[in-house]
Amino acid sequence: MCRACNNLPDWPALATLIRVESRRITRTTDNTETRYYISDLTDIAEQFAQRIRGY
Repeated sequence: MCRACNNLPDWPALATLIRVESRRITRTTDNTETRYYISDLTDIAEQFAQRIRGY
């Protein structure tokens, strides 16, 4: 992901780029999803995880 960000314009307030991978398994499916979040906060991973799960 970091390599992909090299061509992006400057974003002065951007402090954190978060990548979340989730997997959901049911009787008939096995799905994996990747979501990205941006933030101007500099929390630790556990704090971001709590916020993300709250949405």
